Amino acid sequence: LRPDRRQPRGEGPASPCSTCAGAEPPCRAGWRIGASFDRGPAVLIDRAGIMSRIPHQGASCLLDSCFAWTATTLSARTRAHLREDNPLRFEGRLGPLAGAEMAMQAAALHGALTGAGERLKAPAYLAALRDLEWVCERLDVPEYGTLHLDVVREQSDTAGMIYGFKVTSANGQSLVSGRGIVMFRPLGRPS
Repeated sequence: LRPDRRQPRGEGPASPCSTCAGAEPPCRAGWRIGASFDRGPAVLIDRAGIMSRIPHQGASCLLDSCFAWTATTLSARTRAHLREDNPLRFEGRLGPLAGAEMAMQAAALHGALTGAGERLKAPAYLAALRDLEWVCERLDVPEYGTLHLDVVREQSDTAGMIYGFKVTSANGQSLVSGRGIVMFRPLGRPS
């Protein structure tokens, strides 16, 4: 798929992301790969492309693919919850709060793709999580299939950003949701 291929929303056949291709039920996002959204094209980004844009590397990168984004939203997919080398695994299990870390990595990717971090030229850190809700005791359940991570930038200014997020199973079951507050570290201050 070419990033410059544009197709207005709702026209032509829907193309599921490569992670969800053949999944039952089919990818429910309703986005088309190569489609034009609010202010930008949707482009499939694989794990290597993601790691070239965010600080999380190797097993610490919990995203497998990104298949769409707009100026304020991003949708990513992962199977990191099923990997034995997941660094958030504790005593052989992966708790639901790992979903918040996965979603905030998607937020970091969104910032990199939309130029938020470049615009402000400051390193960022997760300062707080708010409004957390989860409906599962653990995320490492094979029946969940590929996890869908959807993030929405709700607010942005020179001090930081607020992202809402939702983590759902392949069949659409909501697993974890909440908000993450990202703060920018002023340049010249120690980390």
